[in-house]
Amino acid sequence: DETKEWWKDLGKDLEEDIETKLDLARAYIDMGDKEGARGVLQEVSREGNESEIAKAKELFESISD
Repeated sequence: DETKEWWKDLGKDLEEDIETKLDLARAYIDMGDKEGARGVLQEVSREGNESEIAKAKELFESISD
């Protein structure tokens, strides 16, 4: 069914989008841009699944002063 495939593809795209945001946050951290990382991690916390939110929390805690 075409509709099922569309939803499946959309889910994969969203999942990849969150992974990209986590990668971006890591890059910001590597560059020393904590504020940039925090903003991206907040987005992941709103949009991600449980596993992604846990990763975001771990990264967020690593940059907390």
